[in-house]
Amino acid sequence: MKYWSILLATAVLLFGFALAQKDSADSVIKKKKLVILTGDDFTHPSGTHEFKAGGALLKSAIAHSVLDPHIEVVHVHNWPEDTSVFDGAEMILHYYKGNKFHPLNKNAEFVDALAKQGVSQMFIHYACDPDASVDSFLKSWTGGVYKDKYSANPHWTLESQLEKHPINSGVENYTANDEWYMRIDFENDPVMGYDAPTVGSVHAVMAGKIVDPKSKKNPKFTKAVKDGKKSNTVVFWAKEAENGCRGITVTGAHHHTTWTIESFRKQVLNSVAWGLKLPIPETGVVSPDITEAQLNENLDQSRKRVKYLKLK
Repeated sequence: MKYWSILLATAVLLFGFALAQKDSADSVIKKKKLVILTGDDFTHPSGTHEFKAGGALLKSAIAHSVLDPHIEVVHVHNWPEDTSVFDGAEMILHYYKGNKFHPLNKNAEFVDALAKQGVSQMFIHYACDPDASVDSFLKSWTGGVYKDKYSANPHWTLESQLEKHPINSGVENYTANDEWYMRIDFENDPVMGYDAPTVGSVHAVMAGKIVDPKSKKNPKFTKAVKDGKKSNTVVFWAKEAENGCRGITVTGAHHHTTWTIESFRKQVLNSVAWGLKLPIPETGVVSPDITEAQLNENLDQSRKRVKYLKLK
């Protein structure tokens, strides 16, 4: 009798241990996969269009933030021959050369199939400017696209005008000189404010107020604002589609040093969280300041003269 009691007690303990292991496994956070897709640009001077280096800074910022336990980051440089790298992705962040060099000129339908499955898409700077044949895809994903011979790309000093949107959680107003694209071809007029988020609508995240008198004399800037529409100065926007795909675009980050601006970096990190449908802290996603050494890591060494970048 004692022998069977021991066996029964052992079985109960083993069963309890198995349940505990299952509960432990169920409690492990399943990471969401983010693919950062960057690309080469051999035509711009050192310190600008440093897409690979910018992607690396963003990956590091995520790794040193509250997002790290929740996200698996895969950084791919140039369009991959093996597209299985996108398998299981819940968001793709695009940061590369555009226009006739845009990777999606040949791969838009591939990405569109993912977007229709709810895979979120984010475009930074030149990546929002594909060939005209791809315009309709970007507009359907994010709500807006840089349209050749309609939009403008002046270099100007922007004072942020932040809209009420989760992407701006914890973000403080800032001033930044960059090549902020303007007069975007929007799917519908951007909604200012996020009190009642509307599926399918383009929501403005940030517009810009000009603070540099010299910029007002820039003919590209003058062209962009000539009809007085506030949407002409919207440089950051977002959209949620009915299929669950969340699309985001920010037109800045021409200059690699823009990544050192805490508020800008926080907006991009918040965008990643929003695109992956992760909670965004009230203070926003905080990341460590970028050091001068980090700023100069991974710069494109193929440029004629690699410039050493200093913190502003």
